[in-house]
Amino acid sequence: MTTTRPASTAAEDPRSAHVASGDAAATVDHLLLGPPEHGVTRHGAALAGARRTSMLDVGTGAHDLAAYLAGDAGPVHVHLTDALLGADHRAIEAGVRAIEGAARPVHVTLHDIPQPAEGQARYERRAALYARIVAAAASVQVCSEAERAMLGDVVAAPAGDADSAARGFGDADVAGVGVVTLPVDARPSATAAGDAVLALGDDAPVGVLGFVHPGKDPQLALDVAAALGRDLVLLGAVVEGHEDFVDDLRRAANARGIELRVLGHLSEDEMDAAIATIAVPLAAYRHISASGSIGRWIAAGRRPITLATPWVTELSTTAPGSVTVVEPRTDASESGDRDGVVDAFVDAARAALSDPMVTVTNPSHPGLLTTPDAARRQSELLAAHLTPLGGVG
Repeated sequence: MTTTRPASTAAEDPRSAHVASGDAAATVDHLLLGPPEHGVTRHGAALAGARRTSMLDVGTGAHDLAAYLAGDAGPVHVHLTDALLGADHRAIEAGVRAIEGAARPVHVTLHDIPQPAEGQARYERRAALYARIVAAAASVQVCSEAERAMLGDVVAAPAGDADSAARGFGDADVAGVGVVTLPVDARPSATAAGDAVLALGDDAPVGVLGFVHPGKDPQLALDVAAALGRDLVLLGAVVEGHEDFVDDLRRAANARGIELRVLGHLSEDEMDAAIATIAVPLAAYRHISASGSIGRWIAAGRRPITLATPWVTELSTTAPGSVTVVEPRTDASESGDRDGVVDAFVDAARAALSDPMVTVTNPSHPGLLTTPDAARRQSELLAAHLTPLGGVG
């Protein structure tokens, strides 16, 4: 990607021009880390592009990021999840060290906040990395109030951990973390979503949107689809390294008398066309803190069925009617009773099949940010933190 900078005369430095005009956040270089099709990378590019600010494509891993952070050329901002730093712990560790040792102030928006449901060992490993990033960053943003609360748990100092205490970790630190909710930009197809749904045949499939990997629990969606006797369509590409998992999933579908189809990478128009063929839009995963995939359903005018989580509750409160919230029995949700969760999804899916219009929603909801709205909010938060603070707060 080429670097995009605000226009200036030969005698002017664009940074000084924008500081003079009061747009201090325009002095920040927005680093795009990772493959362009990755949801986090695309999100970062969209927000920077909406403000016509500097964007620098830094490559796909920690080594590339480190090279850009080594020079003292002013503040940078990067949308980040640990997976974008590398495919293994060594690469991710190198990326975190690059942020800690950066000569430039590094502002971050953190995604995929660690949570205990990942498993204790994985959670502790990832939480330690995120806590170090928070301590090193000039400022931190997340994509939901639920994520900010989760980040508070991540940075809380373990009892007796003098090193963590010295760095100031604790719940109070996340008060300075900014929240910019994920934008939803209505697609042209949204106006015809109702007509498309009503025209679907009795064999229209169940659909799950987004990259395909075990963390999104497509097995749960398969269980729902099989209970309905409907095929399952995965609207997205398989994450590298999980091909065998999808092969197993396809065999399991065949054994239960339904077909599993994986559509792979789709353009925006192709995604709209695929969404229009889905009878039951599912976001059937239990551990999410903010979801661009759910937003993409809404953008196309569809109301996905999803499980009650702190973030889903936040979304449904901010934008009522944007999602159908499944609330299984308390004991099923807390105990991990898969059958209880599946049954709750199946009940909601059957209701959608009997009244297809319950899967249709208005993406232009006043409680949802558009990309320009989110970009403006991101810029405001960055501007408030451009004086180096030695960490969040």
